[in-house]
Amino acid sequence: MQLKHNSKELRKMKKDLKQQQRQSKDIASSTMLALYLLRKEMHHLYLAYGLVRGKKIEQMENRCLEDNKPNMAYVRKLVSQIKLPVDRHEEACCVSA
Repeated sequence: MQLKHNSKELRKMKKDLKQQQRQSKDIASSTMLALYLLRKEMHHLYLAYGLVRGKKIEQMENRCLEDNKPNMAYVRKLVSQIKLPVDRHEEACCVSA
């Protein structure tokens, strides 16, 4: 699952960033940019996954700053790409009926 992979990558990048800060006090702009882009991607994936699960945007975003609004066209694209695994309980119910 892409969301799970990205969250692991984000945690690793944050850990590396803290080590860089401790060692040199000078953070590479490329590291900061990569971290920002990954956070943005995670935000969009989170929204897309929630929409697939039947949530409303208002339930997931309690407040949204002007410069942090999601790109809804991109979120809709992600929604069309997400394929949720069939719940085994639902699968069993459908087969026995």
